[in-house]
Amino acid sequence: MLMRYGRKPPTPTTEPIPIPTTTPVPTPIRMVNPRNGVTYEQIYASDRPYMYGLKESHVFPLEYPPLYIRYTVTPAMVSQTRPVGNESGPEIREDTLYPDTAAWFEIMVINTTSYQVVEQHGYGHREGDDLQASQDFMVRAKGNYRMITSGDRVNASVTVWTVVP
Repeated sequence: MLMRYGRKPPTPTTEPIPIPTTTPVPTPIRMVNPRNGVTYEQIYASDRPYMYGLKESHVFPLEYPPLYIRYTVTPAMVSQTRPVGNESGPEIREDTLYPDTAAWFEIMVINTTSYQVVEQHGYGHREGDDLQASQDFMVRAKGNYRMITSGDRVNASVTVWTVVP
């Protein structure tokens, strides 16, 4: 037996390490709509940065409509120093902070049986659309749906809720 630094190496144990048999399930988050008293349960939540056109896809089998989707987008901010209109005297410079014009986010809901785009919303790069940094929308028909989120230079928070049967 090799001794290093005057110590014996530890003897290996023959007892097996116990493996947990159950995975803890998080407590479902529920909310009650104050207008109609319907209870919704959160089935998906994500709060993450999107860079370089990153795409994520998730499938939701909807048995009890509606599928309620809420998103909030925070675009990257750009800082710029520019001169302020002072024609006489020393030049005055002003720091401005504004949302990055290249920032965008898109969320699409596609019916997986017909491959039809059911809902499409977003922020940023699509001209002429009603682009909002925060929005709620619903898919009201029963079926299987794929939600695809993608974006660049934004932090997006997306939650999906369904009716509690």
